[in-house]
Amino acid sequence: MRVPVGNRNREARPLNYLLNDQGIPVQTAQQRAHVFAKHFGAIEVASPMDPKDLCFSAMNRQKQNIEQMANPAPNDLITRSEIEYAIRKCKQGKAAGHDGIPAEYYKRDPSRMARMLIPLAIKQSGLLCEPYQYKGGEAKELQKSGQQKPQSAEAHRAVLLADNIGKIFRGAARPRLVKHAVKNLLPTQCGGLPGRSTELPAHMARAFVERCKQRKSHGAILFVDAKAAFYAAI
Repeated sequence: MRVPVGNRNREARPLNYLLNDQGIPVQTAQQRAHVFAKHFGAIEVASPMDPKDLCFSAMNRQKQNIEQMANPAPNDLITRSEIEYAIRKCKQGKAAGHDGIPAEYYKRDPSRMARMLIPLAIKQSGLLCEPYQYKGGEAKELQKSGQQKPQSAEAHRAVLLADNIGKIFRGAARPRLVKHAVKNLLPTQCGGLPGRSTELPAHMARAFVERCKQRKSHGAILFVDAKAAFYAAI
């Protein structure tokens, strides 16, 4: 099945050259990957690790969790309707993960795909761990717009290209987790929550300013622009 992805008429643009820590342009793809790995690794407080060691570490951790966990109840298992709903919500035009299968493939027949994936989804939700294949993905760099030094690694942000099956499983489980998370979050915490978009804080700030004007009282709003806030929060 051939699935069109993206705009094929878009002209390819050459990448900007990249400078390393010494300000020297990199010459090879390996050098480019090393520069970004060092940069994003420092942001995420990460350290190099052999892929085999990482695999065995994850498998041993999951094995220990399975041995200690309680038996799941039937209503804890993901249903086929939840899988189908997650497939229908998949975004199109996005790059695929290591398996090379884009979301458009699954969206061609969500019901049929849900029937194929439900046995694995039940096992995953019952054991409370996902297959190792769907952990992580391939990191790619994207250049930020409006940067004064576009040739530096700091002018880029990292995105994760993950397999869509893993995304589907996490998308099916997320609504259940959100219901419990909302109960333990502050009312002013916004973003990624139902009825709490990122526009809400802006409206709250404006309403506060208008209220101060009406009462003719003093007020202040503190804006904090944290460096690498997303990585720091995770």
